[in-house]
Amino acid sequence: MIATQTEGGYDLGMTRGDTESLTVTMTVMEDGVESPFDATEATLTVRTTRDGPIVFQMGATSVTGGVAVFDFAPELTASLKAGKYVYDVQATTQDGVVKTPLGGLRKPCYLTLWQDVTYAD
Repeated sequence: MIATQTEGGYDLGMTRGDTESLTVTMTVMEDGVESPFDATEATLTVRTTRDGPIVFQMGATSVTGGVAVFDFAPELTASLKAGKYVYDVQATTQDGVVKTPLGGLRKPCYLTLWQDVTYAD
């Protein structure tokens, strides 16, 4: 997986049908200062567009010390069309505080799935 830093977080790129892993160190802006966000749960949601249908949603494989790991299994993306999708990561602390450390409507992040040969249309 290739990650490119943007204003809202990171744009991601991967070949559909591949096994990939994404590690997210979660931080949030509080009073103009970036601070660690010690979440215990994290969810990655992918949509066709900002307000389009959900393509897939996945929980983090692990969340420890504000670091979430998302493991992409091949079957998650193998049947999807190659193209550009929008995603975000929402995280929740043990106390129930919810933040979106990556993406969101104001500063979307994009996931681009590249065409492969194995699962070509």
